[in-house]
Formats: sequence, C-alpha cells, structure tokens
Amino acid sequence: MFQGDHVKKALIFNLLGWLFLTASIGSFFYYWDVTRVHIMGLKSKNSFAYDPLPEHIVNYDIGKTLHISSPQDSGEKRQLLRAAIFGDQALESFLPYTHLRLLKNAYADQFPTPTCLFENEASKRTLCQLKTYKNWQNLDAIHELSFTFDPGYITKSYLFTPQKSNRKLVIYHHGYASTFHEQDHLLQQLNDEGFTIIALNMTSYGDHPLNYENPWAQAINGKIDQVKHPQEVIFKPVFASLNHVLNTNKIDHVYMMGLSAGGWVTAVSAALDPRIEKSYPIAGVLPLALRQGDKERASPQFYKPMLDAASYLDMFVMAADDQSRSQLQIFNRYDRCCFNNVRGKLYEDIVSQNSAGSFKVLIDETHARHKISTWAFEQILEDMNK
Repeated sequence: MFQGDHVKKALIFNLLGWLFLTASIGSFFYYWDVTRVHIMGLKSKNSFAYDPLPEHIVNYDIGKTLHISSPQDSGEKRQLLRAAIFGDQALESFLPYTHLRLLKNAYADQFPTPTCLFENEASKRTLCQLKTYKNWQNLDAIHELSFTFDPGYITKSYLFTPQKSNRKLVIYHHGYASTFHEQDHLLQQLNDEGFTIIALNMTSYGDHPLNYENPWAQAINGKIDQVKHPQEVIFKPVFASLNHVLNTNKIDHVYMMGLSAGGWVTAVSAALDPRIEKSYPIAGVLPLALRQGDKERASPQFYKPMLDAASYLDMFVMAADDQSRSQLQIFNRYDRCCFNNVRGKLYEDIVSQNSAGSFKVLIDETHARHKISTWAFEQILEDMNK
C-alpha cells in the first residue's frame, strides 16, 4: 500500500514537472520576438499592422502638406512654431527652477536607503528606482531638475553625468503609460559609452503630480483653454534641461530620442531648436492624414495653433535643415499599439529631397511590440557614434 502511494506521488510530481516544462517552453516561444511576430499576426484583430496599406493612404498626396522649400522657409516656420508653443518666450532662456544632486557615485554606499529616487508621495505608479542606477560603472552623479508652472504645477527631469565623458548629450523622452525606468538598460549603455543623459517622462507620469484639477494638468489632457500656452508644460522642461547642461557641462553635440509620445516630443523639439543635431523619434509621430485609430490621436499632437504654424512634414524638414543635422525615424511594423506598418516610407523621399541634412525612415520587423528593440537601438547608437 505504501509503495503504491509512493508511485502515485512520483507520477504526479513527474506530470507536474512536465507540465511546468511545457508551459515554460510555450511561454518562451510566445514571448520570443522571432515567433511572436507570427503568433500575433495569426491572432491579431488589428490586421492593419500586418496587411498591405489601404489605397486611400497609399494614394494620399502627402506632399501637399509640406510648405518648406528653402532654408529661409525653415527659419520662418521655426519662429511661427516657437510662437505657437511659447508665445514671446525665448526657449534659450529657460532654466530649471531647482537643481538637486541626488546621487554621487563615490558615496553610493553611504546613500540613505529610505530616500526614494524619482517618486513623490503623490505618485504611486512605480516603485523606488534608486537601486536601478547605483551600479552604473561610469556614473558620476544624478541630478534632479524641477520646473514650476504657475499656479504651482511641478515637473521634473533627471540628468545623468558620466565619469568619463564623450562630450555628447542625449535627451531621452519617454511616452505614455510608463516611465523612462523601463529603458534603464539602454540608458546604461549610453552612460557606459560616455554620453551625458537627460531623461524625461511625459507630464503626469513618474515624479510629476497627479492633481488633475490643476489647470496645467488639464491642459495636458486637452482642455487647452485653461492656460495661455498649454504645450509649454510639455516642451519647456526639455529646453530648460538642455540649457542647464550646456551651461554646466562641456558638451560638443546634442542628440534627442524618444519612444511613443516621447517620439512626438522629439520630433517637435528638433524642429524647434537647431541645437539638436540628431533626432530619433520612435513609434510616435506621423502626419495627420496617415494616422489610424484612437491611440494615434493624443490631443496634444492635434493642437491647432501648432499645426497652423507648421505641419508635421514641415517639422521633419526643419529637424534636418542643415548639413550638420539629421533625423532618423523608426517604426515597428508589427506594433500592437500604434504607428505600425510602413506608413513612414510614404513621405521619406519627399522630406529627404527637401532637407539640407539627412532624413531617413527605418522599419523594424524584428518584433511585435511597442518598444525600442535591440536592433533599433543598435541603429541609433551606430548613427550617434558617426
């Protein structure tokens, strides 16, 4: 009797072991990018990501939305775009409201553990992130830069300075639904290579207040009548951070990259400021006529005064309006979220032909996610190191 029970238990444990092994193997292939592209294609309700582009998009005359044919046109458009977003404020004059050094690498072991990096009491979206960055080998210090908007809306960015610098600055802007901590492995690679890094989240994410009754917070969510220049809260931290770094560090080159809505911020920022030499919008911006679905219709991207000043095609040209400037856009063809398929290729030639610098569009077919893939980051890093 005892021996029979022992055999039964052994069979049950063996069965559970095989089930666990089978589930693990299945899970691996389900989430492995190589097979996930095909799995997601078979079960996708969003066939647009996998099928050829519809005729109404392919046949749309995208060129009619481009209004720049000379460097003078580019300069005039830039002034109109600046006025639409900032009024009469000069973006070169913006500076942080406060500057706080959070971590000096030499004293990492003595850093007080109760202190939480990047989060305040109002934000519960992510856990304390300090441990993520303490072990970066080339990290000199982390600096918190804050920006106060009347009446009291505060946003923040974070500056990572390297011990050994290559004198290049990368501004990284994250999109909706998460924070830049998800890109810590990519940011660490940049730090390893000597890049100075500014990291920003979209407003109301990470260490930003979640007081949706605040006029600035309402402006972010489309209630543009609450403040005079509603997009200032998105773009002012970018340029105040940039100005701070250029004033306090030895920087020879400025680059910017962003994912999703951060890609949109990157595209507009590069159009606004010629100091941004190379820009990399990833899965986040398209001309309005090429957009599909609600996830490609975030209200700040449809701000009428901005689009009256410059179309998105105008902005792409403005980001590459000098031989020293370039823009490389990357789209995930099988993206399950948004900005998928090969729509970017429909305007690549006309923007390139009207740009004094370099403009290219790459289609990432290595996965079926809304992310910066290893392949995409390799293309960006190679271009940054040219």
